[in-house]
Amino acid sequence: MPDSREGARLRLRSATPRLPGQEVTKQAVRILEAAKIVFLRDGAKFSARGVAKQAEVGLSTVQHFFSTTDELQLAMLEYVERVYYQDVFREMGAKLPFLGPARLRGMLDYMIDGLFRLETRSFYFGFWSLSSHNERVEKFLTESYSQYRDNLAILIGAANPALSEERCHDLATHIAAMIEGLLIFIVPKGKRFANRKKVAQSIKQSIWTLIFAEPVKDR
Repeated sequence: MPDSREGARLRLRSATPRLPGQEVTKQAVRILEAAKIVFLRDGAKFSARGVAKQAEVGLSTVQHFFSTTDELQLAMLEYVERVYYQDVFREMGAKLPFLGPARLRGMLDYMIDGLFRLETRSFYFGFWSLSSHNERVEKFLTESYSQYRDNLAILIGAANPALSEERCHDLATHIAAMIEGLLIFIVPKGKRFANRKKVAQSIKQSIWTLIFAEPVKDR
């Protein structure tokens, strides 16, 4: 893994948009933004007709870009994942401090902040649910998490160069699982985690302990 000075050159990978057979036009983006709203609002009742109504366009316009509801839903998930998460990560990577530990802290701040946003919670709950019965969505989810863990492993390696590449990937999996799992327990506007600053600090402390702790040897 690279040493901490190489953190200056680290850039997080970002996927390219994949609209099936169409260019990314303003009209397509308008439809995808509307699809995101419908997905968050209606969940399993998501429909192309509902998206057309939200976007204030005809159903035929939606179907011009996305011939089926399944295709529309997958394109929307790819769009949201890219624009609201991957592109943000990449842009942050260009602005964060050069040293590895500082870069990792900055990225963790962003990831943990997302736990307290209702939209993040609703989006991923819907994403996970859909992946359980839609093979194309399941494949995309697997690809997204693989990229997410790879990016996180790079940041971990830059923060603690003493770790092996294998250990960095193991830790990335554990940390990603911790953060994602907390979406179940942290309910925006809920009373259980009212002290947001204290909760965020506790999460970061746990992650930092994982990264810099002495390895446990089997007995």
